Amino acid sequence: THSTEGRTFVYSPCFSREQSARRFVERVFDGAAAELVSCLLRDENVSAAELEQIQAMIEEARRRRKLS
Repeated sequence: THSTEGRTFVYSPCFSREQSARRFVERVFDGAAAELVSCLLRDENVSAAELEQIQAMIEEARRRRKLS
């Protein structure tokens, strides 16, 4: 969306980052998050630090599910 301030257009997002990511996974990967992750991991530009960060996110998600 946008608003006008004088002669300037000020743009704002319609969707949050999370909403956009969900919509992307749904549209591009038919809702299969595993397909998205597989695609990302095939890319050789993923650093060791990023892989560790992804692993930590997976472990945290598992802990949250066990608590629920």
